[in-house]
Amino acid sequence: MANVKMLIFGGCNVRAPLTGPLFPSWRRVPGVDWSGVPSGYRIIGTPFFTYTLNEMLQAVACYRGEQSIPADLYFLCNMKEHTAPTPATSPLARTDVALVEPNTSHEILLDGIYINRRPVLQLLGRVTKISRETKSLGSRWFEKGLVAMNDEVRRATAAELIPMIPETLPHYALTRAVLERAVGEKPSQREGLERLTAALDFPIGVVTFTWAYMPDGRALSWPSDFNREITSAASDLNIPVYEPRHLVSQAGVANSLEKDLRHYTNTFMPVVAKPIVEFAFEIATSAQPRKRAVG
Repeated sequence: MANVKMLIFGGCNVRAPLTGPLFPSWRRVPGVDWSGVPSGYRIIGTPFFTYTLNEMLQAVACYRGEQSIPADLYFLCNMKEHTAPTPATSPLARTDVALVEPNTSHEILLDGIYINRRPVLQLLGRVTKISRETKSLGSRWFEKGLVAMNDEVRRATAAELIPMIPETLPHYALTRAVLERAVGEKPSQREGLERLTAALDFPIGVVTFTWAYMPDGRALSWPSDFNREITSAASDLNIPVYEPRHLVSQAGVANSLEKDLRHYTNTFMPVVAKPIVEFAFEIATSAQPRKRAVG
């Protein structure tokens, strides 16, 4: 199969293995053999991480011109000006297959925009380094307020924390906005996958995400029911699923993961890339052609 154009929704554990074979030789890590990974594909989007189904749906809506993200929130959506989704940058009309890798069921919403966990944690990390007290309050705001969806705790903790933050802190205004107004939600993953399927005019496949691994190779999901919820929803909706965690189990943690027990080693990337590319090719070739929308 040749020239399959893929849209990738997810984080680094799906994007990095697929991107590696596309690098020119001078950019590749020495000693990593990509020869077993099928060729004949391109990644045409998205050029930013999307960790949740609502972040993915939001990107699609922006590509279609149904929504826009304010420029001052690009950082919180893990975007830059030249990567922000707009109709002019939309890859939707050229896509053959989308791979979807939701990382968590917990969404973060700020003023009607779904924002990305990574920059939120970056902002919070600066705050927690100010003092022992801000570290404690920051952790409580995030875990007991935002993630636990306890608005009373979230508001009370933010009210204590904000006066302790100097206005000279980088991204002070964004940090304050997040602490004051960001809220957490935990929507149905089945509903999210169903909406995403309906929003796209090409087939999709789910690549499951593993939050972390135990030293003995056991896969950990966060929340604990997240993997089961995603795979069950995909099964109900007849969406094909590929689970890379089985590759880690077969190879062993020492041969597949970095010391953080979350990310693949450079030498293991081709082992992950090969079956995922084959999975995408199978979906692209077996799916019935669908009418394409402009976007």
